[in-house]
Amino acid sequence: MKEILHEALGKLESCGLDPNSINISIRTNINLSGWLGDSEPGDFANQYHANIELYLDDNFEEKVTVGHVVCYYISGYDWANQRPSDLSEIADSISEDLLTAIKPVLSSDSSLSEDYLGGSCLYIDDFFVYPEYQNKGIGTLAFPLLLDILGRDAGAITIIPTPTEDDGESQIDPGDTRYKSILNDMCKFILRFGFFCSDRQNRVWVKNTMYAD
Repeated sequence: MKEILHEALGKLESCGLDPNSINISIRTNINLSGWLGDSEPGDFANQYHANIELYLDDNFEEKVTVGHVVCYYISGYDWANQRPSDLSEIADSISEDLLTAIKPVLSSDSSLSEDYLGGSCLYIDDFFVYPEYQNKGIGTLAFPLLLDILGRDAGAITIIPTPTEDDGESQIDPGDTRYKSILNDMCKFILRFGFFCSDRQNRVWVKNTMYAD
């Protein structure tokens, strides 16, 4: 990890960027009824939205958004009702992609597999740095920081790399000539941070937080 971060800092410097100018703004909504178990299972999960920002002045007043992130954190234990969480039910209530992403790390009772420390899971639904800010080291620094902050208590972190257009929203069709090349680059990127492909058919990559990168 030190080598990866050192390389990223070198890229920043070569682009005339200061790491102190990079900021990540994270926001979330906590649903009380979901935490109490009085609403849809999906309301129990925490959804995090983050903007990767770059300050343009030394006074940290002017900034631009250079990327965005969406993550879901599902706790393995329902503290309000003092029972294990049904991770499969919660994920299924949110989206098919989330259910697909956590299936490889679940045991038969829909709890996190014993192969992972703890019972919680973080799913990275979206991580995107806008094209004009790519290959400058920004994403390489922001990605592990988000894993550390948002996934600190998660036993497993999952992601399904999905090529998109330059807007970061529109998915590229698998038949597009660009698709394979972009997907390979995405897989190489997350591989550097300790992820392995757990489900090749569905392109689910998993990081076991028990192990160092």
